[in-house]
Amino acid sequence: MNEFLDALFGLSAPEPRFTDPESVFAWAEPMSAWIWVMVIAALGAAAGLTYSRLKAPAFARAALAVLRTLTLVALVAVIAGPRLERERTSVERDWAIVLADRSASMTIPDAGNPAVPVSRDTDLRATLDASQDTWTAIGESKRLVWLGFDATAYDLEVPDDGALPELAPPAGRRTRLGVALDEAMRRAAARPVAGLVVFSDGRSTDEPTRATMRRLASENIAVFVVPLGSPVPIGDVAIRDVQAPPAAFKDDVVPIRVRFDAAGDAEATPRLTGTVRLIDNANDEELASAVVGADQIEQGVTLEATADADGPRSWRVVFEPDGRDLLDQNNTADLRIQLVDRPLRVLYIDGYPRWEHRYLKTLLLRETSIESSSLLLAPDRRYQQEGDIEIERLPRAPEEWRDYDVVIIGDVRADLFGREQLEALLRHVAETGGGVMWIAGPNATPRSWAESPLDALLPVNLGSGGAQPETWTEAATIIPAPAAERLGVLALPPSVSDPDSGWSRLRYVQRLDANQLKPGVEVLATSNDPAGFDAGLAGTPSIVTSRYGAGRVIYVATDETWRYRFGTGEAIFERFWLPLVRLLARERLALADRPAVLTATPDRAVPQQPVVLELTLLDPALLQAPPASLVVEVRSPDGSPTEITLSAEGTEQDGPRLAARYASAWVPSAPGEYLVRASDPLLAGIDLTAEVRVTSPEDELRTPATDFAALERLAETTGGEVLTADRLSELPDLLPNRRLILAGTPETTTLWDRWPILAIILVFLTLEWVGRRLVRLA
Repeated sequence: MNEFLDALFGLSAPEPRFTDPESVFAWAEPMSAWIWVMVIAALGAAAGLTYSRLKAPAFARAALAVLRTLTLVALVAVIAGPRLERERTSVERDWAIVLADRSASMTIPDAGNPAVPVSRDTDLRATLDASQDTWTAIGESKRLVWLGFDATAYDLEVPDDGALPELAPPAGRRTRLGVALDEAMRRAAARPVAGLVVFSDGRSTDEPTRATMRRLASENIAVFVVPLGSPVPIGDVAIRDVQAPPAAFKDDVVPIRVRFDAAGDAEATPRLTGTVRLIDNANDEELASAVVGADQIEQGVTLEATADADGPRSWRVVFEPDGRDLLDQNNTADLRIQLVDRPLRVLYIDGYPRWEHRYLKTLLLRETSIESSSLLLAPDRRYQQEGDIEIERLPRAPEEWRDYDVVIIGDVRADLFGREQLEALLRHVAETGGGVMWIAGPNATPRSWAESPLDALLPVNLGSGGAQPETWTEAATIIPAPAAERLGVLALPPSVSDPDSGWSRLRYVQRLDANQLKPGVEVLATSNDPAGFDAGLAGTPSIVTSRYGAGRVIYVATDETWRYRFGTGEAIFERFWLPLVRLLARERLALADRPAVLTATPDRAVPQQPVVLELTLLDPALLQAPPASLVVEVRSPDGSPTEITLSAEGTEQDGPRLAARYASAWVPSAPGEYLVRASDPLLAGIDLTAEVRVTSPEDELRTPATDFAALERLAETTGGEVLTADRLSELPDLLPNRRLILAGTPETTTLWDRWPILAIILVFLTLEWVGRRLVRLA
């Protein structure tokens, strides 16, 4: 029958047809059934009235009325617009979004069997391969979206012939899971999301925003997490940095300060002890070692190495953990040092032959690595001298002070020197790195130096007139401070600080006021009387140091260390003074015999932290006409160069210049290894370089331990679950069906304008006309 109607009305595919089960009969102007009943009744009544007075048999009148009623009903039906309709619907599949961690922490080998661990990335790839059927099943019913993420989220390329994406090696330097979730939800926009699946080790520098969490909650979107790596955070010890002097004397005891970063939970980190070793890269010889305990992990250790060869040396520091360490690649750090084979030159000036002077000048004379000149300067400006090298007079010009690496000033009055003489010494310290050591005394030091040109070198502000610091009324002891260990000085036995030893009590120690110390002054040792020592009270500074320009200054607030000889002979006295003298000399050595020096401070920085680039000219040929500025080139990790102009510091000085300094600030924008090189034509042929390592505080490998707790919180908050690799097969059942069926505008085929409808009306009209002829009305 339907086929007949399709043929009758001329209907064919793809338009709606009677034979199409999805097509239905409808009206363009639909009316309720009761309206149709009333319309038909009204039309029938009207048709009946038109033939009610006809003089004809009743059956004839009724037949004519029915025919007219049918004609009128057919016309009303045409006006209502009969047609065939077929609903048009579309199905929008819901999304299942998968986020795979692609940050550098995925390279850490702490997954799988602890005996033979694999990297977290290897664990991820193996998990995906093993669950390929699961992803195929999800992809058949949902739109499967694969995103990688580190600092943000991005699309992963999925091949046409498989359900798994192609994973590039993880290389992101930071993880921001919150940003990745924001990006994933932004891409989903208003589409239905069945759920989010996150493969990660949990380490992230941010958290999901409140807006994202509110949207997840309002749309009932659950986050399912698949943790990667060790479920128990494994502690890690990394060498943060190694501080060493750029140059030292051959056979000198060189302090190497090693600082660590400890990562992991509070239970794992203390167990990460071990041994740190200093190794010569030339022959793999061990130069020094130290046991690293929990305290050293927090505070750092100082290695003391002695090299018997001169020239440039390449050393490395290696940390060897006692137990399992999360990362091996951060347990090594390289350093370079220049060793010079020449004696250290010292000039010792004192005012009278006190005991400290007698023993110290003898120590300098006896030490084979030191060439010294020792002078007693009398009030009439005459002097007596001893030492390896005799001099005709005190240095006056800056060039004459350059002959000495260290100048020791004892208890001698400042007015015994000429002002130009002291100004030249000040320039020697500031410009060429010379060292000055003050040894306090009751007569002149530091009081008489308060308003002299060398007042700038004193570590304390004495005020107008120069008041002499107070002294301990009782015999006091010297107690080394943490800064001394860092600088490799005052490595004294504990008995030196113990007043009960008797011989360690010093009868003259100045009590420096900590509140009067100048900015930048470091305390190397404090002093205390026996009562304060027994009570554990903090002492007052007694040995302090500070930088001044290119040089360093040390102030020793006692002249009683000669008493240490009563304890163990010369050993403690030597261990007290020689490292202090060598510390001062190394500052000068870093600049000696070099035409120019290029430095970057700090050489370990973070992005957007200013780094001061400083270039110092030392060669007299370069100082004949120093320019107003110099140019250096900063080469970024990708090889692109940036020119920085360094401006001259200070003003012109009378007389020949010892050095010319140029400086400027540079701000690194991104992490990486930067190389600073002098590129000014004035310095052509001189290889001047400095390295700056810029690391981000959010660097992945600074905190490499897993954080499964963060993933668990995310899953719990959103109504998701924590899935292990063997539970991924449950994921298709856990993801709800949120596909949308969308109704569109229906397809229609009109019937009122087809010839069968017109034919029906014509048939009714014809039959009525014939009937009227039969009753003689037409």
